[in-house]
Amino acid sequence: MSSVVNTSTPDGGAKFTSISEAQSMLRDLQQVPNLTIPIADRKHIIARIKACLIERADDFRKAEFADLRRDAAFHDKIRGGTIGSCNYYLENLDRLASERPCDDVPPPLPGSRARRSYVRYEPRGLALVIGTWNFPLPLHLKPIVTAVAAGCPSFLKCNDQCAATSAVMLRVLGQEYLESDPICRKYIKICLGKRDLVHELLKTHWGMIFFTGGEAAAKHICTAAAQQLSPVCMELGGKNPVYITKNANLDTAVLKLVHNKFLNVGQFCVSPDHVYLDSSIDVADFEARLKEAVLKFFGDDPQKAPNFTRIINARHHARLVEYRDATDHGGRNVLEGVFSSGQVPDEADLYIPPTVVLNPTNPKCMLLTEEVFGPVLPILQYDDLDEVLRKEAALPNPLALYIYSADDDEVQHILSHSRSGGVCVNDCITHMLAENLPFGGIGASGYGNYRGEWGFRTFSHERAVMEFDAADFDPKRIP
Repeated sequence: MSSVVNTSTPDGGAKFTSISEAQSMLRDLQQVPNLTIPIADRKHIIARIKACLIERADDFRKAEFADLRRDAAFHDKIRGGTIGSCNYYLENLDRLASERPCDDVPPPLPGSRARRSYVRYEPRGLALVIGTWNFPLPLHLKPIVTAVAAGCPSFLKCNDQCAATSAVMLRVLGQEYLESDPICRKYIKICLGKRDLVHELLKTHWGMIFFTGGEAAAKHICTAAAQQLSPVCMELGGKNPVYITKNANLDTAVLKLVHNKFLNVGQFCVSPDHVYLDSSIDVADFEARLKEAVLKFFGDDPQKAPNFTRIINARHHARLVEYRDATDHGGRNVLEGVFSSGQVPDEADLYIPPTVVLNPTNPKCMLLTEEVFGPVLPILQYDDLDEVLRKEAALPNPLALYIYSADDDEVQHILSHSRSGGVCVNDCITHMLAENLPFGGIGASGYGNYRGEWGFRTFSHERAVMEFDAADFDPKRIP
């Protein structure tokens, strides 16, 4: 593969990192003694990342607006969550990194008695984090902060589609806050590149590879990682179902569904993908509630609403227009005619209006077979919950599953007859924000967990240790 410097730039203005530059960065990380970051240095790096997020907040706000038309209030919540991850590790790192006693381990051999047994949490080694574009701050920085907390010298590959935000990460976070600091530049590197750079990086053995993205790219990464026996943690996606049962509180269900589906215009790995609506629920009333909720959140012209994000690029826009407007789904757009303007897609503005398709009849249409990842929501009425559960069980496991029901027995029934990475009951997406819960997929939606303690363990090797006294062997104890 060529190592010629690539001087082209994404829209954000930052230069793509050449392969030769990335190789030089990697060699620097490989010089770290024992591929381990001392605990005091881990805290220092995390504190520098936190300081950058706070002190240069306006740079990140402007960048995310340029990439996704994301409004300042929404951005600040996301950035605040990323700062929260920094705070978690700063406050809990000493506890997480301390050895865990295992004194109940039985003696392994007759005649021997262990003085003590314990687990040491040691870094897995070099960590490669491959970020994605839809939530660039948490999906780049939360994994890198977690890797650093575990003591792994880390290499962050920024995503070129969120060009403005990646440019800020390189110029502000990378150069001003990390490279300028002698401790930080020793242990963490940030680059920007495309597939050829990733392919080159995957020729190296990594202690952990963390990837967020789609299934196709994940397969290529896993194939390459297998050649180096590099472990991987994959946060992917899937078609996340929503169950609105006959026992649901519709006021809560509709408001939360609309808010969370159209958050970031559905460009979210845990975004509700499709809804199963119990047929006993008055569909006309449900439609009226949907319309009211959409107008409440986005007004009668979502294109002008400051909190209605844009599609990331023209390719994804064209895909979503096809999902929305294709006649093969056989459904009806419930929101057609609701808005005074902004009712149709606008390619130049990368705008897709909120769209709800009721009862698509073709099970093979793209709207029902492909992950939507946009502001288009199919709703399917059902008569038999168990039949729906059997149908979903035959499909790839989603990253998230959502249940709206006030009946605990019904909730447990759905949980017992389904599989997913995570679940929210009477809400959507909020489970992925909790630092005290693991977050990750299962099957095609990914594997491995992060957030809080689970993220620390993902990037850690649990090293078992048994200690014996030097003269602790008594043949008389042998039966």
